[in-house]
Amino acid sequence: MHILCVSDTYPWPATDGYRQRLSQLLRGLGEAGEVDLFAVESSRDDVAGPTQAPCASRAFVSSRPAFRRDARKVLRWLVSPLPRAVLWHEWEAARRDLRAWAKPSYDLIWYSHLDCYLALANTVSGTEIVDLDNLEDEKLRTLRRVRRSGRAGRPSVDALVGQGFDLVDEWRWSRRQRAAAASASRVVVCSELDRRRLASPNTTIVPNGYEREGPPLGSGRTSPSGPVLTMVGLMTYPPNVDAAEHFARDVLPIVRRQEPTAEFRVVGRGSLDGSPLASLPGVVVRGQVEDIGDELARTDVAVVPIRFGGGTRIKVLEAFAHRIPVVASRTGAEGIDATDGEHLLVCDDGDAEAMARGCLRLVQDEAFRRRLVYAAEARYQEQYRWEVIRPEVTELARAVAGGQSVRTRYA
Repeated sequence: MHILCVSDTYPWPATDGYRQRLSQLLRGLGEAGEVDLFAVESSRDDVAGPTQAPCASRAFVSSRPAFRRDARKVLRWLVSPLPRAVLWHEWEAARRDLRAWAKPSYDLIWYSHLDCYLALANTVSGTEIVDLDNLEDEKLRTLRRVRRSGRAGRPSVDALVGQGFDLVDEWRWSRRQRAAAASASRVVVCSELDRRRLASPNTTIVPNGYEREGPPLGSGRTSPSGPVLTMVGLMTYPPNVDAAEHFARDVLPIVRRQEPTAEFRVVGRGSLDGSPLASLPGVVVRGQVEDIGDELARTDVAVVPIRFGGGTRIKVLEAFAHRIPVVASRTGAEGIDATDGEHLLVCDDGDAEAMARGCLRLVQDEAFRRRLVYAAEARYQEQYRWEVIRPEVTELARAVAGGQSVRTRYA
């Protein structure tokens, strides 16, 4: 069987959650047949043109200009059915590259993200699966909720215009998601929650997973120099940036009233490098690190204070795997089969007092922390190891390409 995977990133090195997911999906697809990877990149200069890929027989990276807004793009958006994230990127070069490089047809084409499907579908023929690992309309819907709850004073004209754009794009994403579910042979989501939201009969769940190397890194005890609270995430992703700022400004000061030496460490490449947050008491902005294991080993509590977004958080699964206790917002924990008080602690989005109480409880109650992390690791072992998930990706690919009924536990 010949498979084409079309993505909007080249997944190696797998330094963030999306790249980790894509690299593991490619391994699963590779068990079903010969895989070609076509990736569109606008933010990297380390890969371009034909290249090597660990899990593909062939790979091609099509470079495109960085995302920029201008007046002409706004006018195009006003008369288009497409959201800005698709319309304002340049896709024509990618279409030319794909036509020239790919085979004329494939047994299966896997589109990783809806934007690739909207921009590049019908360039090459084949049975199609679309991975909606994030429901984009849900990301904008939750952002709108955060804005309502946190609004202070009258918003500026620019803010109102931006919110209007977001509202239109929320509607457009919803329509495009439903249209993709109707036109593709199969769509994939990350969780049962997202399957209910999409409400399409041809939806299969392929959950996010995590690949642990070696024994768990959690120490099971509080650092003698004071508790370390860590957030891991890609800091070019707006929900992560918002979460880090919210925790540093609103949650950490409450924690430090009882634990004056508590430290909040922000780990992940992106826009917080050199951020003013680093000047706040107890905040350490680490940025991208060479070995995430060193950061995990010193962490007492993993915090996931996400207030808007979609999909599921690999950072939660990473903490589960390493026996590091987790405090998460409801949005941060959603889509993961875990119970508040049994596998992690969950608080309402933006509830700084509740999140601080959760951190303090996990720091101060050793017996409770121990029960929580062992239950969480057991859930990880049962459901969220890629060794468990990859074979179901393989079976999904074979079934869809062969026109058969999909028979996985998540079908």
